[in-house]
Amino acid sequence: MDPITCVAMATGAFKGLKAAIGAGKDLQDMTGQLANWGKAFSDFTNIEEREKNPPFWKKTFRGSDEETALEIFANKKKMEQMREEKGERISVAANMIVFKFITTSCASC
Repeated sequence: MDPITCVAMATGAFKGLKAAIGAGKDLQDMTGQLANWGKAFSDFTNIEEREKNPPFWKKTFRGSDEETALEIFANKKKMEQMREEKGERISVAANMIVFKFITTSCASC
């Protein structure tokens, strides 16, 4: 798998998470999308490590090292931005769940 495919997979899962959170779905309903995003992020990290020391044939037939490094850097920044925003959205959704639980369980308090 290449970095662009990993980023595309992560972006698709991320958009699904944003839509689900926006629609008010519970975190438990989003485990599949969270797992897909995590797998794409993990795959990207593995590819990034492999690209630091590629095999001879790959060095011979690809673009320049600078071009590859720039592509990976740009995609890494995008993945990090998605990870940060995903964490913020999950935190907000979790806080909403806690708030709903407290307000419904303490309605008679």
